[in-house]
Amino acid sequence: MPDINKRSVVISICMLSSLATLIFIMQPYISGMAAEKYGLSDTDIGTMAAFYYAGFSLITLSAPIWIRRVNWKSFGFIASIIAFSSLAISAWTNTYNSLLIALFGAGCGSAIIFSISNCLVGDMNNPDQKFGIRTGTEQLVGAVALIVIPSMVVPIYGFSGLLISLAVLFLVISPAAFLLPRTSDSALSELVDFKANKSSMQVIIGLILLGLFHTGLAGIWTFLERIGNENGMEADTITNLLALAALSGFTGPYIAAMIAQKAGWKAPILWGSAAIMIVVGTISFSTSPLGLGIAFALLPGAWFFVISFYMGIIADADYDGKFVVLIAAALAIASAVGPLLTGFIRENYGMAPLLVVTIITTLVSAYGFLRLAQLSRKV
Repeated sequence: MPDINKRSVVISICMLSSLATLIFIMQPYISGMAAEKYGLSDTDIGTMAAFYYAGFSLITLSAPIWIRRVNWKSFGFIASIIAFSSLAISAWTNTYNSLLIALFGAGCGSAIIFSISNCLVGDMNNPDQKFGIRTGTEQLVGAVALIVIPSMVVPIYGFSGLLISLAVLFLVISPAAFLLPRTSDSALSELVDFKANKSSMQVIIGLILLGLFHTGLAGIWTFLERIGNENGMEADTITNLLALAALSGFTGPYIAAMIAQKAGWKAPILWGSAAIMIVVGTISFSTSPLGLGIAFALLPGAWFFVISFYMGIIADADYDGKFVVLIAAALAIASAVGPLLTGFIRENYGMAPLLVVTIITTLVSAYGFLRLAQLSRKV
């Protein structure tokens, strides 16, 4: 069997996973552009995001059935082409309904890639570190896209140019799938069954907590562009802040990767959760462009710093590698529910309830994951 820990595999995973998360990272910018083009309400924006994650969820929920049975090389490449085709067709037809269908298709393709990535990283040595490296790379690629596409493509080609640019990125990076192994050594073990045991129950609880944690933050992230717009920020300023936010998301996971072996889980989770609550509070109530700008920039760093440890705890508890692939499903469902819930709350009740919901989900998930970490004796 191939060595799944070698550098070429890690690089290919980072490249492909960057594709799988690109639309999520660019979601605030995509939402703002679509809102301006099609005159969308907050609820419409939430629905648009939900279509992408509906496709993502459909694939990732079924992943335990197929993930150990398929050729990861060919499936990774085919998934990239599915996403490329969906986005290209949407750019050509240029309607809101076609955008919804395209996002659903792109969600399906991205989900296949992300499922393979999570399964493979979960099988690797030191998954805490690998999840951190992968997540940081995703944010770095997203930051570059948020700098280049709005400044060089959108002013000339508009919203269609944005979609074509995303499609081209899927096409260009798709050959990285051929650097993946066909499968991993863990595939030699018994294929997935859902027989309950102590390990699987810990993983299922971890997946629920991960989804809870991600829901509120994914909703706020989707509407960052709209929040900045409503507070009088210029479009270019918002775009630059979103790119800075993605760079913050790059540094957070890499810091997590560097300290994972020495710091344990307790201190990083507590400090990261505290930072998240402060930042979300600032976004919810600050009217200062400077305060909002700082909060925009820091949110992904704290968010993905903490989530790297959460994914590591789940992978550590999943002794036989049967359920770690469902990390993608937990994140996808949360990313679908979050924007829908946020859009409804913003439209009807304002930002204050969002702060309360996010603080509650952050605290509950932190407490739950620390309890799971105690079971692993790694706090």
